[in-house]
Amino acid sequence: MQLRSMQLAELIPEWATEACSGIAVNGLCQDSREVSPGMLFCARSGLQHKGIDFVPAAVAAGAAAVLVDSSEFAECPTVAVPVVA
Repeated sequence: MQLRSMQLAELIPEWATEACSGIAVNGLCQDSREVSPGMLFCARSGLQHKGIDFVPAAVAAGAAAVLVDSSEFAECPTVAVPVVA
């Protein structure tokens, strides 16, 4: 889903920390194979896979930040972009 470019703190103000408030995102994606540079990757879990298993692939594809379920935050791989729970 393409959006106008927004600051992460503007998109999800209740969850964004000060450290990631300056991050700009230009879209949302929940499939790591469809991530393009600047997107927010929503690491949602399904019936067979955990969304956090795809975080490294999404970041490698250019995700600007990652949104994870708070119950999976501790298990999320360490990546070079902000991870918001």
